[in-house]
Amino acid sequence: MSKILLCSEFYLPHIGGVEIHTKTLFNYFNKKKSEVFIATSYDSKRKNFSKKNIQEFKIKGNLVKGYRGETTNYQNFLLNNNFDIIFFNAAQQWSFDLALPILENIKAKKILFPCGFSRYKNYLYKPYFEIIKQKINLIDKIICANKKSFDYLYLKKIYKKKIFIINNGASRIKPKSKNYNLLKDCLINSKYKNYKLFINISNIKFNKGQDRVISLFKKIPLKNLLLILVGDNHSSLYYIYIKFKILLFNYYNKSKKIFLLKSNKDLVNKLYRESDYFIFGSRLEYDPLVMYESIISNTKFLTYKVGTCHDIMEKTNYGISSDNDNEKIEFILKNIKKKSINKNIEKYTWPIICKKYSKIFFSSK
Repeated sequence: MSKILLCSEFYLPHIGGVEIHTKTLFNYFNKKKSEVFIATSYDSKRKNFSKKNIQEFKIKGNLVKGYRGETTNYQNFLLNNNFDIIFFNAAQQWSFDLALPILENIKAKKILFPCGFSRYKNYLYKPYFEIIKQKINLIDKIICANKKSFDYLYLKKIYKKKIFIINNGASRIKPKSKNYNLLKDCLINSKYKNYKLFINISNIKFNKGQDRVISLFKKIPLKNLLLILVGDNHSSLYYIYIKFKILLFNYYNKSKKIFLLKSNKDLVNKLYRESDYFIFGSRLEYDPLVMYESIISNTKFLTYKVGTCHDIMEKTNYGISSDNDNEKIEFILKNIKKKSINKNIEKYTWPIICKKYSKIFFSSK
């Protein structure tokens, strides 16, 4: 039985792409009878969740910002628990950065999923990437999501071994129920039942671009449209700003409406299943899971050119990636009456993707 450690800065109940990715690998390798552990930040809300095989550390920060908390305990945990494999899910955060000084002494197979190196152009991170250059070849295997992503292009110049490519993915969405009433489930007036449905699924924060989503929706020259935004982080100033924009929009628009709902996994799956378009307004991404959820649910996407989104569009031909809102609106007008089925979705599902991870984890090459 292999002993695997997955290192993730945050984990459930905190919701995000890295957290879902980590959970998916955790569940998969557990079913394969490996002994799987997660190292992550302490979260007081986790008391309501199962903590089995989750090792929490009260640590904040990264190598550049500095650290606060149980840093020595974490490094000793990496060194002294006889793991066979340690997987670091993202760089530029403490669960990977604290391993950098001790990589030579970690006996386990070390695997890194860099997750984009988003701060490379930040001047303050220049010394960080000098350290990466010095240490990166102590990592046994590297996995990137795309050969066009910045982390791959950067690492292929300095990493002496093969870099593996595995895109992210999503879970299958259950088929539509004939008698299901989505609006009733969302507590939305049934008078909107014949409206075309647009959705956005993202935590409510500036980099996720809900303001851009609302602006695009406002420009669509059609009537009887409904936009549902779903996300958490309801205590921020940006959330208040978005609520205000929605209030103004709904006041001045009679035939288009916007609703903002709290995140709920079951509801999100139903929204994907029932919607016509997924609008992605994010300003900063790597290989966003929501894009794959959109594809798997046969919901056409409208996205800006962020992260790997444009490459996903070119590979799937199931939406549009453009920084020009007029081009996205033209796409909507051409396709608003079409509900096509994307049959080539199996390779974007987690079971297929996890098999690729398994092969890399346990291969000696």
